[in-house]
Parts: sequence; structure tokens; C-alpha cells
Amino acid sequence: MSYRRYLTAVNTSLRESVLPEVTSGRGRDAVNNAISALAAIAAQLECVSPSALAALNPGELPANLRELAPLPVEEAALHLALATPPDDFSVNHAAMPLLQAGAAWLASSGWPDSAGGLASARTLLSWESAMRADVLSRLRGAEQGFAPTAGQANGDIQPAALAAYLREKLAAPTLEVTSFRFLSGGRNRQTALFEHTGAAVPARLVIQREPAQQMTTLSGIGMQFAVIQALHAAGVKVARPILAERSPEPLGGPFMITEQVAGTSPVPSMDYWCAPPKSPQLAASLARQFAKMHSVGVDFLEDVMQRIVDPAKGQSWESDVAALEAELSSALHAPSMAVSAALAWMRAHAGCVDEVETIVHNDALLHNVLAEDEEITAILDFEMAHIGHPFEDLGYVRPVVEQMLPWADFVAAYVDAGGRRPTQEQVDFFTLRSILKLLVQILYVRNAFDAGYANVAALAEIGASFVPKLISRLADQVNRILQVK
Repeated sequence: MSYRRYLTAVNTSLRESVLPEVTSGRGRDAVNNAISALAAIAAQLECVSPSALAALNPGELPANLRELAPLPVEEAALHLALATPPDDFSVNHAAMPLLQAGAAWLASSGWPDSAGGLASARTLLSWESAMRADVLSRLRGAEQGFAPTAGQANGDIQPAALAAYLREKLAAPTLEVTSFRFLSGGRNRQTALFEHTGAAVPARLVIQREPAQQMTTLSGIGMQFAVIQALHAAGVKVARPILAERSPEPLGGPFMITEQVAGTSPVPSMDYWCAPPKSPQLAASLARQFAKMHSVGVDFLEDVMQRIVDPAKGQSWESDVAALEAELSSALHAPSMAVSAALAWMRAHAGCVDEVETIVHNDALLHNVLAEDEEITAILDFEMAHIGHPFEDLGYVRPVVEQMLPWADFVAAYVDAGGRRPTQEQVDFFTLRSILKLLVQILYVRNAFDAGYANVAALAEIGASFVPKLISRLADQVNRILQVK
């Protein structure tokens, strides 16, 4: 019996015996994150199939890479022992020489402008994708286990402390919190629904509390609250802002309170990888909200929001690509042809981006919206918002939106609602950039976990499962842009 089978058996137990007994949203998140991390480790404990490894014609490679093509070997020799999880499922011992050389060639070659180079790039990416798909199929099997799935106390927000704060803040001495329920989601943020009596503000509210120490004030409560205020005033579907507290003293971290909004999440969990509903109407509704959000001016938000590319500081989208490349070079555990190809393509096409600025949400997938009757009722969670290009949001949601309706229809809804029409080159650029930027952020968390700064299942899942899945999504988009089969 293989180690993968042992871990898959553990996942079966977690799904069938533990998960149905867990009632809190955060508890269910912990179990699901543990299942994902164990499944990814199980997939890495087995070897890439020799047929996937050898699915390569050396004659189609650049001359200096041909001798690095891996030879058919015994399956037992394909292992690569790593102290920490690799970034990409394609990593293994026999493939490493060509992976390293191929990633370097894609990073430095002028292949995007050469027909022959483009053919070689497609060959390399197709080979890497075959190995990735081989392991990814085992990971998905280990996540599900052997049978169909049946349907922290320390540092929590304390309802009594919340009530005491609101009595003083709202000058409402009789205020009482009558119900309080934590929501799942958020790797380091607590969110809860609560109701109260005794104050002249809406009775049904939401509280979101950040960690006591924010990495940057430009991602904290002050920024998020200011953005929500501006968007609510402009008629964008966001929660009505009530108050913000920047001090961590009252409840253990900065927090803000907004009114509860009608509607429910259109996906069954807060999982980033949830399959979206087949709802063209919902996707079009999101396009219309993007158009309205992108029409809001940013001049009065410059003091609280980060600007991604600032020409006044000599920055450009070309320098942004260079910065991404430097960050990925230092953070990745292993070479990735998909990453190298994406960066090379973006360097060759960065000139397509025009100088337009707007509020960018940067994480408006379906786990961050509420909907009712297939219409968006609220866009949530602006912790990654910044001043940037409007097509950043379009590129970010594209891999998911295309599962809901044709991309041309989404763009048409966006343009009809007042948005600017993107070129295909611009959409491709920001699709790749959005994935690479998220990869940088996720790698930062993964490496902090590896260094021992945290020891929770949600962060273990990032390195073991989220990172390679994200690189796989990047590879899908690169392959489509380059027409790799």
C-alpha cells in the first residue's frame, strides 16, 4: 500500500466522519484545508507517469536544450525528494535539468517574436503541462477520498466586548448584542454577523476584524472603509458602511462594521477554486458592477490607497513586469516554464497598456459577492483594492467568468454599462498579470509558513495545494494565448 493510499484514507475519514460533525464555518474551513494539503502531499509522494515524462520530441526543442530531454527510466527513479512542497506539480528528478534550462530559455529568449521560437515554446509548455496534469489528477482523487462526501477559540471577537464598545461609540447605553455568528472564509480575518437592539443604526450588521498588525496600512481597515464609502455613495452594490475603528485595543484588531445586505453567496463555500454556477445573468451583473465601480474617481483616495504603477515615480507597466519577475525569482522553490513564458510574453506586450486609472477590487470572484435572483446585491472584501488599471479586474475574473458565459458577452455587458472596451492583447496581459501577482502574494505566505512563523492548516494548504493549482491555472492561460495543445 502506497503512502498516497494512507493519506487518501485519512481524507476519507475527515470527509465522511469529521466534516459532518463540524458545525462552525471556521471549523469546516480547517478540515477542508487539511484535506487539500494532505491530498497534495499524497500526489507528490507518487511519481509522475513515465509516459507523461517522455511525451516530448527532442527534435522540436532549441538545439541547446535537446540533450536535456529526459530518457525513459524506471518509475522509482522519477522521485525528487524535497524538504518543502514544490511550487509546481511538474517538478521531479528526471525532468529537472530540462525544466531549469527551459525556464531560463523562455525567460531570456526572444521567442515571442519568432515563429520558430514560438513553436519551441509551445513544445516545452505542452510537455510541462502533461506532467502537471498527471499529478493533478491524483491530487483530485486524493481530495475526494474513497467514498462520496456527505453533505479557535483564542483571539475571537467577544460579543460582550463588542456590545460595550458600541454602547460608548454610539452613545447607546441600552444597546445589547442579541445574536452573533462567525462566518467562514478569510485566512487571517474574522467576520461575523450580529444583531442588536437599543441603537439608532440598522439592527442587522456585519463586523470584520483584521489582525492586530497589518503588513501595510494601505491594505487595512482605513483604506477599505474609505473605498466602501466612496463606492456606496456612487451607487455601486456594496454594503452600507457604519463605522471603522483603526485601533486594535477594543477588540484585538482594527475592525469595521457595515450593514447586512440581502442575498447569499452564489458558490457553496469560500473556496477560491469553487466551480461557478452556470449563470450568464450573474456574470453579466458582475460586469455591470465593474463598469460602475471603474467610473468612480480616485483623486480623493490617493492618500489611503496604493497606486500600482505611478508614472510620477518613473514607473511603467514594463517596470511592473520586471518587479514581478524579481519577486518570483526569489520566492519560487523551483523553475516553472509557465511562469517564465508568462513573464516573457508580458515583457513583449506591456506596451499595449494605456494610462488609465481607477479603483480596482482585485479579488471580485464569486466567493466575494452576494447575489439574489442571479443579480449581484453586494461586492465584498476590499482588502486587496488599489489604484490601477480597470482591466486588472477583468483579467482576474476571466478564468472563472468564461465558465459562466462567453467572454465576448461579459465584455459587451461591461461596455454597455459604461466600461471601456479592452483589446484581446490587453485582456491577455492582465489575465496573466493577475495570476502572477496573486502567486507572489501566496508565495509570501507560503514561505512565511515554511520559515515557522505560523502553524495552521490554512497556511499549510497554501504551499501544498494552492500554489501548484494557481500555477496550473497560469499554464492554462499561457497555453491558450500561445495556442498550445
